Amino acid sequence: MSMYMKKLLTTLLFAFSAAVLSSCGGDQVGLSGTADSVLVCKAPETITEDGTACELVIVPCNYPEVANEQGLCVMDIGAWPDGANGITMPEPEYIPKDGEVVLYYQLTSGEYTGWGLHAFNEGTCTSWSMFDAPGGETTGTSWGIPIDPVGVDPNFGVYWVLDTTVNKNCGNWIPYNFDAGVQVQFTAIAPLADEIVNPTNRFFLLEGLDIVFPHPRTFESLVVPGGSTLICEEPQILNEAGDACIDDPTALETFVPGEATLYLKGSFNDWTTNEEYVFEYSEGVYTMVASLPASADDYSFKIADDLWSEPTSFGATATEELVVVGEGKTLVVGEDVGQNITMTVAADANYQFIFDATDPELPVLTVIEVPLNRVMYVKGTLNEWSNTQAMVYEGDNIYTSTFVLEAADYEFKVADANWTDDTNFGAAAGDEALELDTTKSLVFGEGVAQNITLTITDAGNYKFTLDATDPAAPILTVNNAAPYGATEMYVKGSMNEWSNLQAMEYLGDNIYSSTYTLDVTSYEFKVADADWTEATNFGAATGEEALELATAKTLVFGEGIAQNMTLDITVPGDYTFTLDATDPAAPIITVTQVLPYGDTVMYVKGTMNEWSNAQEMVYEGNNVYSSEYELDAASYEFKVADADWSETTNFGATTGDEALELDIAKSLVFGEGVAQNITLDIAAAGTYKFSLDASDSAAPVLTVVLVP
Repeated sequence: MSMYMKKLLTTLLFAFSAAVLSSCGGDQVGLSGTADSVLVCKAPETITEDGTACELVIVPCNYPEVANEQGLCVMDIGAWPDGANGITMPEPEYIPKDGEVVLYYQLTSGEYTGWGLHAFNEGTCTSWSMFDAPGGETTGTSWGIPIDPVGVDPNFGVYWVLDTTVNKNCGNWIPYNFDAGVQVQFTAIAPLADEIVNPTNRFFLLEGLDIVFPHPRTFESLVVPGGSTLICEEPQILNEAGDACIDDPTALETFVPGEATLYLKGSFNDWTTNEEYVFEYSEGVYTMVASLPASADDYSFKIADDLWSEPTSFGATATEELVVVGEGKTLVVGEDVGQNITMTVAADANYQFIFDATDPELPVLTVIEVPLNRVMYVKGTLNEWSNTQAMVYEGDNIYTSTFVLEAADYEFKVADANWTDDTNFGAAAGDEALELDTTKSLVFGEGVAQNITLTITDAGNYKFTLDATDPAAPILTVNNAAPYGATEMYVKGSMNEWSNLQAMEYLGDNIYSSTYTLDVTSYEFKVADADWTEATNFGAATGEEALELATAKTLVFGEGIAQNMTLDITVPGDYTFTLDATDPAAPIITVTQVLPYGDTVMYVKGTMNEWSNAQEMVYEGNNVYSSEYELDAASYEFKVADADWSETTNFGATTGDEALELDIAKSLVFGEGVAQNITLDIAAAGTYKFSLDASDSAAPVLTVVLVP
């Protein structure tokens, strides 16, 4: 969103209100929420000469500022006294007729191309007659389709003429430039009820001010003699003295997920900070649900904090503004970089906005249609009744959450973050107990929906599934999330004497895993439960027994059908057996070698090879990497590192212990400025083998020997 400006009088008025509502001095609570022992006075208070107290010094106001009831100088909104400050206020060109109101907006640039008006009847302000027709389908203009101006007054800027109802109260209006993405950052209200608040049927708004003047004003007339009233461009604000613009200390300088409260702001809520559109945050992901009515025009919106801080004002890249329901879109930040995001809504529906900021530099927005109008949680004794884990919408009206539960009795409900009455689901009175793998229809409402009770006899992963096909009476099921429930699975074969010594670990998302240290040989094995039960006795299909490393194989089950798998190991070391049981009747197995540095290739780099990546170290197995070099009799310096000298794989010697002797092991350290170049003196030319034992990958051990 484009930046906008703030004015001194608003800042001072808010500051004064805070000052009279709270005490000054050493007991004041600072922004961090902790007690501050240093005496701090809030503007417009100042510290007394002896430094022991705060005092409010009232100074005379210079017109056009006048003293309010508290004695604070604020901008006068009354009729301009002729000749005040040497200024004679000109008369506006347009004279309103009976039933008309003229709305003016003045820019410092005087450039009004593309500017229009968003006007609407809402709340207590319902006076625009164009939206007052009986049976009318709209209460205001559609965002992006503004009311065109009637003209431009040379003294007061662009203006619009609107007809009012007979029984007037007030009118809402927002000048904006849709194409430029610029707008007044608040809803201007024109009070219309009587001649006291509406003496001229004209209202004047000036760029950067949040005051609606019922009498003509120009920028020149707002200058305060003896010190002009500064206008600061956001994110800057006026300092306490009111004589300079400073960075707003509350504006965010960087985006740190979880530290920023984000809102959905757009044409559906007049681009305001509205708590109904606040995102909920958990583990890098922001989530909220908005109920949007069908619209012939695309909605426009952004994701931002309440101050539109630049690091947290997220939009779309140019030409990629449209978000498609169900598809992810990477968002960007920056003035004139992030464009308004657009979205087509053809029918009334609830939309869940999922803003994944696990990578803060490449956040991704996904919008999905959901049956319930709020983000839902399973909350109870299993998670201290917290909102820490939002349910995941899987599609087809299904929400799920998975929890690791100990054997115990639990109480819980399914509800939104705020326990809103119509999305606070529980059990009917007298029917609180829920059995595993059994459906229960839920009810809602405070005093109606009771805590659901659940007894878990076996610790494990449990999946809570909410079917919201009927949003008023959703159906809940809880079952063991592991594909084989409480049944433990094993890799059993010639590597462990076909035993049940090591159960596979369930990692979640239908994945089981076990790691074994294997020698160079051929192995036979199966995957099965402890008792070789028919339906969980998995092997290879006949004729497809051989399993290749890093190659997936779909398994079959059953005595006489599932054959022993075979696996040839040529490099000794650790190997991980991964079973994907997404289809429990046809799981997929993959065996991969476990390398200390994963896919990262390691090098010996130094004066023997001009510090290059010319020769990769070879993985020999059992956590050992090696390289051989033809070396002349000379002194060498080197390190062991990956191709890019990454911090955690840039290994060298500790300071003061740089020298490496042949045939003597040296433990290495890592890190720029910590790991020093290793030195090696070669007395006789020959072939030398550099061996790196990475059994401890953070402190590998290096040995150099002469190859016979």
